[in-house]
Amino acid sequence: MENKQSDWEDVYDRRVSNMVRECMVILEGLVPDDKQRAPLRQLMRRTIYNATDGLKNDLVNMGLQRKQEDFKFPT
Repeated sequence: MENKQSDWEDVYDRRVSNMVRECMVILEGLVPDDKQRAPLRQLMRRTIYNATDGLKNDLVNMGLQRKQEDFKFPT
């Protein structure tokens, strides 16, 4: 089992995805017009992900380790 220092990023990403999904559900209920809803969805998603990506970078700068991914390409 990986240590908690490297698990934080997976947990963080899942929580952010859940938050975005919940915001989209709220938006769908508040804005009934599809022509208005589509650009609002895009704007909200971009805003949330920009803010949370900045927060993730701040956490890394404070000492949390990023997950190292090793891609093994077929030969």
